[in-house]
Amino acid sequence: MCIRDRVKGNEEFRSGNYKEAIQFYTKSLNFNPNAAATYANRAMANLKLKYYSECVVDCNKAIDLQKDYVKAYHRRGKAYEGMKKYLLACKDFQQALKPVSYTHL
Repeated sequence: MCIRDRVKGNEEFRSGNYKEAIQFYTKSLNFNPNAAATYANRAMANLKLKYYSECVVDCNKAIDLQKDYVKAYHRRGKAYEGMKKYLLACKDFQQALKPVSYTHL
């Protein structure tokens, strides 16, 4: 169920239906609250809608689950930029550019 909802969320996102995508990602997270990628996907949908605070919350959760999640740092940086929190945005962009350790694979 959670994979199907995440896939449906991805389809809605690609179609530009960001609110619907958020709903499907949320359903997926209800079944698997430890899916960093799903939080990052929902963050991107929130970012597209300029729901910056929600984007930051989802990115924080994705980063908590996967410390070196480059996309989450980048998306959180974009949200901070949209919120005019430029120093925080710069820190996240710098973090996103750091080399990634693949020791957890």
